[in-house]
Amino acid sequence: NGGNMNICAGDDGIHAETDLTIGGGMINITKSYEGLEGKNTITINGGTIRLKCDDDSVNAGKDLTINNGYIYADCTGDGLDSNGNMTISGGTIIIFSGNNANGPLDIGDNGGYTFTINGGTVIATGGNMGISISTNSKQYSMYINSSIASNTLVNISDANSTEMTTFSMIKSCSQIFYS
Repeated sequence: NGGNMNICAGDDGIHAETDLTIGGGMINITKSYEGLEGKNTITINGGTIRLKCDDDSVNAGKDLTINNGYIYADCTGDGLDSNGNMTISGGTIIIFSGNNANGPLDIGDNGGYTFTINGGTVIATGGNMGISISTNSKQYSMYINSSIASNTLVNISDANSTEMTTFSMIKSCSQIFYS
């Protein structure tokens, strides 16, 4: 719920055998296999989280819920990986994941699970692994399927040329998710 943590791990940065809930503070994981792993659910209600991971940034054994906070992740595997439902209702999430079979966002395979986005700002880049967005979502989202090289400046604007976001790619990708 608060405080500052600087973590350099040979395995998971933070690992919970059951539920993992983050309510605030600053978490800086400079090296890990998976950044945040909860064998059950992961809930993020606030805080500043920076992750550098060899595999998934955030991996929930069941549901993943993000209500608020700031998450920045540089990973090789999935950006946000939920083996159940994923719900994003607020916060700022920036993910640069691997440009391979892993994707920037991943939900439970063949389980009838949903990805719902009701608020917040999400930029997630990586491999070409799209997931369906629930029609119950309250916020619009988009996928851009295109090979984009690292160090490329990406600008997303609306139909009136009003800038929505601009960012620089830290690694190449074949898909961008924006909401």
